[in-house]
Amino acid sequence: MIARQISMEEDVQKWIQTLATPVGLPAVLLFAVWRVAKWLRPRADQVIDGHLTLLASAKDCQEKNTECLQSMERQACEQTVSLQKIEQIAGEQSTILKSLSHSLSMGQRQ
Repeated sequence: MIARQISMEEDVQKWIQTLATPVGLPAVLLFAVWRVAKWLRPRADQVIDGHLTLLASAKDCQEKNTECLQSMERQACEQTVSLQKIEQIAGEQSTILKSLSHSLSMGQRQ
């Protein structure tokens, strides 16, 4: 009976030694990964919250820039129309001045 008990203990020891590395090592690694993940989570949450805040700020800035560009485009169109009117008036004045100049030169010749 004692021999059987010793043999049984040896079998258990061999079984533990055989399974210790394939089962124990992954279990220890999983535990380590779990602990690191638990430690990193609050820090990752802070990083994610900061990034979301940055994205919201960038979106607001982009919207303001879009509004500003649209306003500048409207002003450029208005200025183009004004410039065309100024050029038209300048052309008319040039024609009038040429006509007056011609009339004056004709009046001086007579």
